[in-house]
Amino acid sequence: MESAINLTCGLNCVIGASNTGKTRIAKTVEFVCGGKETPFTDKTAYEVAQVTFITNDSEVSLSRSIHVQNTIHVESSNPAVASGSYSVSSRSGKSINTVLLALLGIEPTRRIATNETYHTVAFTWNAVRHLMLVPEDQVGRPQPSILFPKSITLTTLTQSLSSLLVLVQDEKIDSSMQTESASERRTRRKAVEQFIHQQLDDIEPRIKRLEEMRHIATNEGKTVHTYLESLRKEALHVERQRQTLLDQDARAISLISQLNQQYEHLEVLIRQRKVLISQYESDAARLDLQLQAMKHARTHAYPTTCQFCHSPIHMSVPTEQDILIVSTEIEHIHGIQADVETDLAILVGKADKVQRELQLKQQQHRQNMHTLESDIQPIAQHMQQDIEQIAHAEQLHAEYAELLALHARFNKALDNADQATSNNGKYKPREYFQGDFRYSMSNTIRNILRQCHFPGADIADFSETSFDVEIAGYSKADEQGKGYCVS
Repeated sequence: MESAINLTCGLNCVIGASNTGKTRIAKTVEFVCGGKETPFTDKTAYEVAQVTFITNDSEVSLSRSIHVQNTIHVESSNPAVASGSYSVSSRSGKSINTVLLALLGIEPTRRIATNETYHTVAFTWNAVRHLMLVPEDQVGRPQPSILFPKSITLTTLTQSLSSLLVLVQDEKIDSSMQTESASERRTRRKAVEQFIHQQLDDIEPRIKRLEEMRHIATNEGKTVHTYLESLRKEALHVERQRQTLLDQDARAISLISQLNQQYEHLEVLIRQRKVLISQYESDAARLDLQLQAMKHARTHAYPTTCQFCHSPIHMSVPTEQDILIVSTEIEHIHGIQADVETDLAILVGKADKVQRELQLKQQQHRQNMHTLESDIQPIAQHMQQDIEQIAHAEQLHAEYAELLALHARFNKALDNADQATSNNGKYKPREYFQGDFRYSMSNTIRNILRQCHFPGADIADFSETSFDVEIAGYSKADEQGKGYCVS
């Protein structure tokens, strides 16, 4: 069975109903990239897992047998990747790690620092695979951020941050960085300060405009708030109707699946009965022909001499007992055939009943989808548009607070920059992330949350401390434990 996924820039989510193959896709990609867990059991009868990575101008196909799990075969039209057999071990001379790094555009000799003394290790696929394929059960974990592996310690944090630096800005850091001159440090700091001042210049006019609009919104706040609450209650009622309909449809789909299985099983049984009846008819016809020949032999004598060689022919005439045995066997076959035909009629009746019930449930499913798409969804969308428009005043307050907080953080960053000194040659990976990293991450997070219709999207932020999402200054673990959920 083949599956194709078209990946785009940014966040890609594989979603769908249960038992439709989402986990199989994830496990297959993980397995052909060197993972330990086999993506399917022996019951499926699959022998090989294969994944093809298609780019604009090349294809790289990885296939791995479930029986010879230490070897991955590669077929490539990419000049950076040679076809052949590769080992899952990163210590091997021809490791699959080199193929995967080449697909990321990273040279296989790349090394990253792991501690403050610039001790380096080879950059491997294992250092970043948790970023490429995030299982469902890891998305909602309270700690650590999904930018880091599930198990992170103080000793491995530096290495994880160094890996991120490679992916985010292709940062090349090794022991030579210890010799960075004071002039270079001043240049770096000046660039950061220039960026921060530019952001402050952009924010100031927005803050002034928001102050004006905030006064207008305050004058109308009571009326707006009352109407907004009413709309939200109605929207909640519509959402409950939608959820009830989806729950009903889920049960209908489950029953459709069960009825399909029943109908397929009955079809198999019906075909078996028809084959048996055909066999019994053939057996009865053969015996009847034999019986007619025996009766004929009782009334017509056999020739005693061969017409061709004139040698004597010795043939015994069938007895009445012989004829009775054949007749009894024919009656026995007809009896069994009648029983099978009765059973067939019962099975056909059951199949017709299951088919009628299946058609009713399928009609119910179509009606549910029609109601959802034609009635409930348009109402919900219209109400959501009204809420978004009327909630503009509240959004202004939230954006205003966000900008003030951002203003304070910029000023704090400048103060910290003024107090900063040389790192005395120690490697601190957080210091190497470029000045716009945090702000580009925050914008990305907000865009994703807005597409998910998360109500707190505009006050979402990226924490440089936890490297995770914060809403209004609260982390996932502190505020909601498992994560931020759309209600």
